[in-house]
Amino acid sequence: MRNERIEITRNLEDEPVVLACFDVGEEELEASAHAVRAMNAERFRTAEMSGDDVVAFRELTALADELADIALHPGLRTVVLRPARLQAYRHALAGSDLERTVELCRRALADGRLIAEEGTESSAVNQILYAMYLADLTDEAVVHVDAGVARAVALGSGWGFVASSGVRGAINYLAGNIVAAEADTRQALELPGCPPFAVPFVSAFLALTLVERGELEEAGAIV
Repeated sequence: MRNERIEITRNLEDEPVVLACFDVGEEELEASAHAVRAMNAERFRTAEMSGDDVVAFRELTALADELADIALHPGLRTVVLRPARLQAYRHALAGSDLERTVELCRRALADGRLIAEEGTESSAVNQILYAMYLADLTDEAVVHVDAGVARAVALGSGWGFVASSGVRGAINYLAGNIVAAEADTRQALELPGCPPFAVPFVSAFLALTLVERGELEEAGAIV
């Protein structure tokens, strides 16, 4: 990718639309289109798909068609994607190995020893927990982050409490558990002395939960 940039335009209803734009070469486009098609075929081999699977399949199929069409034209080309399709594109380029991801996450957490030793104050721990969510191990990730909350309370670690509550709130939001996400993010922000550098991250997910519930005025006040 070259010349990555974000552009904002408006749709027919005069609502703002965010677009990700970047330039790619002919060979890169062809390889990307092939990667997307291959990943799509591998990921959705089974006949049964959830609602989220249907949306992902649609995005990836449209993305593969779009990349293949652009690749027909020689030279450097500009790709314009909505954020959701850009994420699908990045995942296709990176490839995926679910079993390997799960194995590495569980090995790193070491049956809870990593949480016990470092807590969710550790950025490495948080990255592992997010990877577990992406690998459809939300319940398992929440068990570990629950242990992080308990550890922070036992040690009197304010930062540990904010980190673990915020991470659990983010995971719950991404998993669609809106009520739990709101409770987690609120308790993190209500802690006296909440570290200033943690406020934007936690506030963002609290605002997202409020938007989901239609509380737009409060969400706007938070951000």
